[in-house]
Amino acid sequence: MKRSIVSLLLLFIVLNISQLCVGDEGCGCSSASRSSLLKTTEGEAINEISNNEQISQEGETQEKSGGVNSYENEDLEGLVLIKGGTFRMGTDSKYVYPMDGETPIKTVFLDDYYFEETEVTNRDFKKFIDATQHKTEAEAFGWSFVFHHFIKEDLLDTITEAVQNAEWWLPVNNATWLHPEGPQTLLDDPLYINYLGYEYSGERIENPNIAEDHKHKLKEVAGDRWSHPAIHISWNDANAYCEWKGRRLPTEAEWEYAARGGLKRKLFPWGNELTPNGQHLMNIWQGFFPVINELGDGYYSTAPVKAFPPNLFGVYGTVGNVWEWCSDWFTNVHEKLELSNPQGPLTGTEKVMRGGSFLCHESYCHRYRLSARSKITPDSSTGNLGFRCAKDVLKK
Repeated sequence: MKRSIVSLLLLFIVLNISQLCVGDEGCGCSSASRSSLLKTTEGEAINEISNNEQISQEGETQEKSGGVNSYENEDLEGLVLIKGGTFRMGTDSKYVYPMDGETPIKTVFLDDYYFEETEVTNRDFKKFIDATQHKTEAEAFGWSFVFHHFIKEDLLDTITEAVQNAEWWLPVNNATWLHPEGPQTLLDDPLYINYLGYEYSGERIENPNIAEDHKHKLKEVAGDRWSHPAIHISWNDANAYCEWKGRRLPTEAEWEYAARGGLKRKLFPWGNELTPNGQHLMNIWQGFFPVINELGDGYYSTAPVKAFPPNLFGVYGTVGNVWEWCSDWFTNVHEKLELSNPQGPLTGTEKVMRGGSFLCHESYCHRYRLSARSKITPDSSTGNLGFRCAKDVLKK
Protein backbone atom coordinates (compact mmCIF):
# COMPACT_ATOMS: atom_id res chain seq x y z
CA MET A 1 0.00 0.00 0.00
CA LYS A 2 1.21 3.48 -0.84
CA ARG A 3 2.50 5.31 2.20
CA SER A 4 0.49 8.35 3.20
CA ILE A 5 2.26 11.66 3.44
CA VAL A 6 1.85 11.49 7.22
CA SER A 7 4.06 8.41 7.35
CA LEU A 8 6.77 9.94 5.18
CA LEU A 9 6.87 13.16 7.12
CA LEU A 10 6.91 11.54 10.55
CA LEU A 11 9.67 9.17 9.50
CA PHE A 12 11.75 12.22 8.61
CA ILE A 13 10.92 13.89 11.92
CA VAL A 14 11.68 10.92 14.16
CA LEU A 15 14.95 10.06 12.44
CA ASN A 16 16.17 13.59 13.10
CA ILE A 17 14.87 13.90 16.66
CA SER A 18 18.23 12.96 18.18
CA GLN A 19 19.83 15.99 16.54
CA LEU A 20 17.73 18.53 18.44
CA CYS A 21 19.59 21.49 19.93
CA VAL A 22 18.96 25.13 20.64
CA GLY A 23 17.68 26.64 17.42
CA ASP A 24 15.46 29.30 15.96
CA GLU A 25 12.70 27.63 13.98
CA GLY A 26 10.79 25.79 16.72
CA CYS A 27 7.39 24.47 15.68
CA GLY A 28 7.99 25.91 12.22
CA CYS A 29 5.48 28.71 12.54
CA SER A 30 7.98 31.36 11.49
CA SER A 31 8.94 29.14 8.54
CA ALA A 32 5.38 28.75 7.28
CA SER A 33 5.52 31.69 4.92
CA ARG A 34 4.22 31.83 1.36
CA SER A 35 7.69 31.26 -0.07
CA SER A 36 8.76 28.39 2.20
CA LEU A 37 7.37 25.35 0.37
CA LEU A 38 9.53 22.47 -0.81
CA LYS A 39 8.85 19.06 -2.25
CA THR A 40 8.24 16.54 0.53
CA THR A 41 11.20 14.41 -0.54
CA GLU A 42 13.60 17.19 0.39
CA GLY A 43 14.60 18.50 3.81
CA GLU A 44 17.39 19.32 6.22
CA ALA A 45 18.17 18.41 9.81
CA ILE A 46 15.91 19.99 12.41
CA ASN A 47 17.63 22.09 15.05
CA GLU A 48 15.56 22.95 18.09
CA ILE A 49 15.76 23.49 21.84
CA SER A 50 16.62 20.32 23.76
CA ASN A 51 14.19 18.45 25.99
CA ASN A 52 16.52 18.53 28.97
CA GLU A 53 17.21 22.27 28.88
CA GLN A 54 14.97 24.28 31.19
CA ILE A 55 14.03 27.92 30.96
CA SER A 56 15.39 29.65 34.07
CA GLN A 57 12.94 31.17 36.55
CA GLU A 58 12.45 34.90 36.30
CA GLY A 59 11.78 37.41 39.08
CA GLU A 60 9.08 37.69 41.73
CA THR A 61 7.94 41.31 42.01
CA GLN A 62 4.87 42.94 40.52
CA GLU A 63 4.31 46.14 38.55
CA LYS A 64 2.05 48.75 40.14
CA SER A 65 0.31 49.87 36.95
CA GLY A 66 -2.89 47.98 36.15
CA GLY A 67 -5.75 47.42 33.76
CA VAL A 68 -9.30 48.67 34.33
CA ASN A 69 -12.38 47.54 32.46
CA SER A 70 -13.82 50.49 30.54
CA TYR A 71 -17.03 50.42 28.52
CA GLU A 72 -17.81 54.11 28.00
CA ASN A 73 -19.70 53.46 24.77
CA GLU A 74 -20.34 50.78 22.19
CA ASP A 75 -17.06 51.50 20.41
CA LEU A 76 -15.12 50.30 23.46
CA GLU A 77 -16.93 46.99 23.77
CA GLY A 78 -14.53 44.14 24.52
CA LEU A 79 -11.66 46.50 25.31
CA VAL A 80 -9.67 46.77 28.53
CA LEU A 81 -8.11 50.09 29.48
CA ILE A 82 -4.41 49.52 30.10
CA LYS A 83 -2.97 52.23 32.32
CA GLY A 84 0.41 53.25 30.99
CA GLY A 85 3.69 53.11 32.82
CA THR A 86 7.24 51.86 32.63
CA PHE A 87 8.13 48.18 32.41
CA ARG A 88 11.04 45.90 31.60
CA MET A 89 10.51 44.33 28.17
CA GLY A 90 12.29 41.13 27.18
CA THR A 91 14.30 38.76 29.33
CA ASP A 92 17.78 38.06 30.66
CA SER A 93 17.01 34.34 31.02
CA LYS A 94 19.85 32.03 30.02
CA TYR A 95 17.85 29.79 27.71
CA VAL A 96 16.33 31.87 24.94
CA TYR A 97 16.34 31.73 21.16
CA PRO A 98 19.35 33.98 20.37
CA MET A 99 18.17 35.00 16.90
CA ASP A 100 14.71 36.00 18.15
CA GLY A 101 15.98 39.13 19.88
CA GLU A 102 14.41 38.50 23.29
CA THR A 103 17.46 40.09 24.87
CA PRO A 104 18.69 42.47 26.12
CA ILE A 105 16.05 43.77 28.53
CA LYS A 106 14.75 47.21 27.59
CA THR A 107 13.13 49.84 29.81
CA VAL A 108 9.94 50.90 28.01
CA PHE A 109 7.43 53.65 28.80
CA LEU A 110 3.90 53.43 27.38
CA ASP A 111 0.96 55.85 27.42
CA ASP A 112 -2.52 54.60 28.30
CA TYR A 113 -4.17 52.49 25.60
CA TYR A 114 -7.00 50.02 25.08
CA PHE A 115 -6.36 46.34 24.43
CA GLU A 116 -8.93 43.75 23.40
CA GLU A 117 -9.63 41.32 26.22
CA THR A 118 -9.64 38.35 23.83
CA GLU A 119 -8.38 37.37 20.42
CA VAL A 120 -10.77 38.16 17.57
CA THR A 121 -13.18 35.24 17.28
CA ASN A 122 -14.64 33.62 14.20
CA ARG A 123 -17.96 35.19 15.16
CA ASP A 124 -16.31 38.65 15.26
CA PHE A 125 -14.52 38.10 11.97
CA LYS A 126 -17.70 37.00 10.21
CA LYS A 127 -19.30 40.38 11.04
CA PHE A 128 -16.35 42.07 9.31
CA ILE A 129 -16.61 39.83 6.24
CA ASP A 130 -20.37 40.32 5.99
CA ALA A 131 -20.02 44.11 6.26
CA THR A 132 -17.07 44.62 3.90
CA GLN A 133 -16.92 41.53 1.63
CA HIS A 134 -13.19 41.47 2.42
CA LYS A 135 -11.29 38.72 0.62
CA THR A 136 -8.61 37.24 2.86
CA GLU A 137 -5.17 36.50 1.51
CA ALA A 138 -5.74 32.78 2.10
CA GLU A 139 -8.66 33.09 -0.31
CA ALA A 140 -6.69 35.25 -2.75
CA PHE A 141 -3.75 32.83 -2.86
CA GLY A 142 -6.11 29.87 -2.87
CA TRP A 143 -4.44 27.98 -0.01
CA SER A 144 -3.15 28.18 3.55
CA PHE A 145 -1.06 26.05 5.92
CA VAL A 146 -2.78 23.30 7.95
CA PHE A 147 -1.25 21.03 10.62
CA HIS A 148 -0.97 17.49 9.24
CA HIS A 149 -3.10 15.81 11.94
CA PHE A 150 -6.18 17.75 10.81
CA ILE A 151 -6.11 16.73 7.15
CA LYS A 152 -8.22 13.84 5.89
CA GLU A 153 -6.35 10.91 4.33
CA ASP A 154 -7.72 11.31 0.80
CA LEU A 155 -6.57 14.94 0.78
CA LEU A 156 -3.18 14.10 2.32
CA ASP A 157 -2.34 11.80 -0.57
CA THR A 158 -2.69 14.68 -3.03
CA ILE A 159 -0.26 17.06 -1.27
CA THR A 160 3.30 17.04 -2.60
CA GLU A 161 4.82 20.06 -0.83
CA ALA A 162 5.60 20.95 2.78
CA VAL A 163 7.51 23.53 4.85
CA GLN A 164 11.25 22.99 5.03
CA ASN A 165 12.31 21.88 8.54
CA ALA A 166 8.65 21.83 9.56
CA GLU A 167 7.12 19.17 7.38
CA TRP A 168 4.03 18.94 9.58
CA TRP A 169 2.84 22.20 7.94
CA LEU A 170 1.10 21.37 4.68
CA PRO A 171 -0.46 23.72 2.11
CA VAL A 172 -4.15 22.93 1.74
CA ASN A 173 -6.13 24.38 -1.14
CA ASN A 174 -9.08 26.51 -0.09
CA ALA A 175 -8.23 26.38 3.63
CA THR A 176 -9.54 29.66 5.08
CA TRP A 177 -10.88 31.13 8.32
CA LEU A 178 -14.32 29.72 7.41
CA HIS A 179 -12.97 26.33 6.27
CA PRO A 180 -10.01 25.90 8.65
CA GLU A 181 -8.94 22.41 7.55
CA GLY A 182 -9.94 22.77 3.93
CA PRO A 183 -13.14 23.01 1.86
CA GLN A 184 -14.62 19.88 3.44
CA THR A 185 -14.66 21.46 6.91
CA LEU A 186 -16.92 24.08 8.46
CA LEU A 187 -16.85 25.97 11.76
CA ASP A 188 -20.04 24.17 12.76
CA ASP A 189 -18.27 20.81 12.42
CA PRO A 190 -16.25 19.13 15.18
CA LEU A 191 -12.51 19.04 14.64
CA TYR A 192 -11.33 16.16 12.44
CA ILE A 193 -8.26 14.34 13.79
CA ASN A 194 -6.33 11.81 11.70
CA TYR A 195 -5.92 8.64 13.82
CA LEU A 196 -4.35 6.42 11.15
CA GLY A 197 -1.29 5.57 13.23
CA TYR A 198 2.30 6.74 12.92
CA GLU A 199 5.57 5.32 11.66
CA TYR A 200 8.74 5.09 13.71
CA SER A 201 11.93 4.06 11.88
CA GLY A 202 9.85 2.48 9.15
CA GLU A 203 7.58 0.50 11.50
CA ARG A 204 3.98 1.62 11.88
CA ILE A 205 2.87 2.22 15.45
CA GLU A 206 -0.79 1.38 15.81
CA ASN A 207 -2.55 2.64 18.92
CA PRO A 208 -6.24 1.82 18.70
CA ASN A 209 -6.76 3.36 22.13
CA ILE A 210 -5.68 6.85 21.05
CA ALA A 211 -8.95 7.83 19.42
CA GLU A 212 -11.05 6.41 22.25
CA ASP A 213 -8.83 8.05 24.88
CA HIS A 214 -9.11 11.40 23.12
CA LYS A 215 -12.89 11.20 23.10
CA HIS A 216 -12.80 11.42 26.88
CA LYS A 217 -10.20 14.21 27.02
CA LEU A 218 -11.26 16.46 24.15
CA LYS A 219 -13.28 19.52 25.12
CA GLU A 220 -14.13 20.21 21.48
CA VAL A 221 -17.86 20.69 20.90
CA ALA A 222 -19.57 20.71 17.51
CA GLY A 223 -20.48 24.29 16.60
CA ASP A 224 -18.32 25.72 19.36
CA ARG A 225 -15.58 27.00 17.06
CA TRP A 226 -17.42 30.29 16.50
CA SER A 227 -16.03 31.29 19.91
CA HIS A 228 -12.50 30.22 18.94
CA PRO A 229 -9.97 32.70 17.53
CA ALA A 230 -10.15 33.36 13.80
CA ILE A 231 -7.20 31.65 12.08
CA HIS A 232 -5.67 31.64 8.58
CA ILE A 233 -5.49 35.42 9.00
CA SER A 234 -2.60 37.34 7.43
CA TRP A 235 -1.19 40.55 8.89
CA ASN A 236 -2.89 42.46 6.09
CA ASP A 237 -6.23 40.82 6.90
CA ALA A 238 -5.82 41.59 10.61
CA ASN A 239 -4.90 45.19 9.89
CA ALA A 240 -7.96 45.60 7.64
CA TYR A 241 -10.23 44.23 10.36
CA CYS A 242 -8.81 46.55 13.02
CA GLU A 243 -9.18 49.59 10.74
CA TRP A 244 -12.80 48.63 10.02
CA LYS A 245 -13.37 48.40 13.77
CA GLY A 246 -11.84 51.84 14.35
CA ARG A 247 -8.88 50.23 16.05
CA ARG A 248 -5.36 49.14 15.17
CA LEU A 249 -2.98 46.27 15.76
CA PRO A 250 -1.04 46.59 19.04
CA THR A 251 2.62 47.42 19.03
CA GLU A 252 4.87 44.66 20.29
CA ALA A 253 5.60 46.65 23.46
CA GLU A 254 1.88 47.16 24.09
CA TRP A 255 1.28 43.46 23.56
CA GLU A 256 3.90 42.38 26.11
CA TYR A 257 2.89 44.97 28.70
CA ALA A 258 -0.78 43.94 28.53
CA ALA A 259 0.10 40.23 28.43
CA ARG A 260 2.19 40.50 31.59
CA GLY A 261 -0.80 41.85 33.47
CA GLY A 262 1.37 43.80 35.87
CA LEU A 263 3.67 40.91 36.75
CA LYS A 264 7.35 41.69 36.47
CA ARG A 265 9.93 39.29 35.07
CA LYS A 266 7.65 36.27 35.00
CA LEU A 267 7.55 33.49 32.44
CA PHE A 268 3.76 33.37 32.17
CA PRO A 269 0.83 35.71 32.91
CA TRP A 270 0.24 33.92 36.25
CA GLY A 271 3.83 33.32 37.40
CA ASN A 272 6.71 30.97 36.71
CA GLU A 273 5.16 27.49 37.04
CA LEU A 274 3.83 25.96 33.84
CA THR A 275 1.02 24.06 35.58
CA PRO A 276 0.56 25.41 39.13
CA ASN A 277 -1.06 22.76 41.34
CA GLY A 278 -1.33 20.58 38.24
CA GLN A 279 -3.69 23.02 36.52
CA HIS A 280 -3.33 23.80 32.81
CA LEU A 281 -3.74 27.54 32.24
CA MET A 282 -3.08 27.73 28.50
CA ASN A 283 -3.54 25.70 25.32
CA ILE A 284 -0.23 24.20 24.20
CA TRP A 285 1.01 20.75 23.11
CA GLN A 286 1.48 17.97 25.67
CA GLY A 287 3.23 14.78 24.60
CA PHE A 288 5.65 14.00 21.76
CA PHE A 289 5.58 16.81 19.22
CA PRO A 290 4.58 16.60 16.41
CA VAL A 291 3.38 12.99 16.68
CA ILE A 292 1.21 12.46 19.76
CA ASN A 293 -0.76 15.08 21.68
CA GLU A 294 -1.74 13.78 25.11
CA LEU A 295 -4.37 16.52 25.52
CA GLY A 296 -3.55 17.46 29.09
CA ASP A 297 -5.27 20.80 28.56
CA GLY A 298 -8.21 19.25 26.69
CA TYR A 299 -7.55 20.81 23.29
CA TYR A 300 -5.91 19.44 20.15
CA SER A 301 -6.37 22.56 18.04
CA THR A 302 -7.67 25.99 19.04
CA ALA A 303 -9.66 26.61 22.23
CA PRO A 304 -12.42 29.15 22.94
CA VAL A 305 -10.91 32.55 23.64
CA LYS A 306 -12.08 32.48 27.28
CA ALA A 307 -11.22 28.84 27.95
CA PHE A 308 -8.66 29.80 30.61
CA PRO A 309 -8.66 32.50 33.33
CA PRO A 310 -7.58 36.08 32.48
CA ASN A 311 -4.50 37.83 33.84
CA LEU A 312 -4.60 40.59 36.43
CA PHE A 313 -5.48 43.17 33.76
CA GLY A 314 -8.52 41.14 32.67
CA VAL A 315 -6.87 40.02 29.42
CA TYR A 316 -7.45 36.44 28.21
CA GLY A 317 -5.27 33.98 26.35
CA THR A 318 -2.11 35.91 25.51
CA VAL A 319 0.03 32.75 25.64
CA GLY A 320 -0.75 29.54 23.78
CA ASN A 321 -3.82 28.94 21.60
CA VAL A 322 -2.80 31.07 18.57
CA TRP A 323 0.03 33.38 17.67
CA GLU A 324 -0.99 37.04 17.57
CA TRP A 325 0.08 39.66 15.05
CA CYS A 326 1.70 42.90 16.21
CA SER A 327 2.04 46.07 14.16
CA ASP A 328 5.88 46.13 14.25
CA TRP A 329 8.28 45.06 11.58
CA PHE A 330 10.64 42.46 13.04
CA THR A 331 14.23 43.12 14.07
CA ASN A 332 16.51 41.27 16.46
CA VAL A 333 18.89 44.20 16.83
CA HIS A 334 18.09 46.53 19.73
CA GLU A 335 20.33 49.59 19.79
CA LYS A 336 18.35 51.61 22.35
CA LEU A 337 17.59 50.15 25.76
CA GLU A 338 15.33 52.98 26.94
CA LEU A 339 12.27 53.60 24.79
CA SER A 340 9.05 55.62 24.89
CA ASN A 341 6.02 54.23 23.02
CA PRO A 342 8.20 52.27 20.55
CA GLN A 343 6.72 51.49 17.14
CA GLY A 344 9.43 49.16 15.82
CA PRO A 345 11.49 49.63 12.62
CA LEU A 346 10.18 51.83 9.81
CA THR A 347 10.60 49.05 7.24
CA GLY A 348 11.16 45.34 7.08
CA THR A 349 10.19 42.06 5.41
CA GLU A 350 8.53 40.21 8.30
CA LYS A 351 6.06 41.22 10.98
CA VAL A 352 6.27 40.36 14.68
CA MET A 353 3.99 37.73 16.17
CA ARG A 354 3.74 36.96 19.87
CA GLY A 355 2.31 34.47 22.35
CA GLY A 356 2.94 31.01 20.90
CA SER A 357 0.18 28.58 19.98
CA PHE A 358 -1.46 25.21 20.60
CA LEU A 359 1.45 23.62 18.71
CA CYS A 360 4.16 24.93 21.05
CA HIS A 361 6.06 22.40 23.17
CA GLU A 362 9.21 22.84 25.25
CA SER A 363 11.11 20.34 23.12
CA TYR A 364 10.50 22.25 19.88
CA CYS A 365 9.13 25.73 20.39
CA HIS A 366 9.34 27.15 23.89
CA ARG A 367 7.81 30.39 22.68
CA TYR A 368 4.72 30.38 24.87
CA ARG A 369 6.62 32.59 27.33
CA LEU A 370 5.80 36.28 27.77
CA SER A 371 9.15 37.48 26.42
CA ALA A 372 9.25 35.10 23.44
CA ARG A 373 8.81 36.46 19.95
CA SER A 374 8.77 35.28 16.36
CA LYS A 375 8.11 36.64 12.88
CA ILE A 376 6.62 35.84 9.49
CA THR A 377 5.85 37.64 6.23
CA PRO A 378 2.70 39.79 6.36
CA ASP A 379 0.95 37.88 3.57
CA SER A 380 1.31 34.52 5.33
CA SER A 381 -1.49 32.59 7.04
CA THR A 382 -1.58 29.39 9.06
CA GLY A 383 -3.97 27.35 11.17
CA ASN A 384 -2.47 28.71 14.41
CA LEU A 385 -2.16 32.42 13.66
CA GLY A 386 -4.73 35.00 14.78
CA PHE A 387 -4.82 38.49 16.27
CA ARG A 388 -6.46 41.04 18.54
CA CYS A 389 -6.75 44.82 18.26
CA ALA A 390 -5.73 47.82 20.34
CA LYS A 391 -6.96 51.40 20.39
CA ASP A 392 -5.58 54.79 21.34
CA VAL A 393 -7.00 56.64 24.33
CA LEU A 394 -8.25 60.01 23.14
CA LYS A 395 -6.58 62.81 25.03
CA LYS A 396 -8.97 65.42 26.42
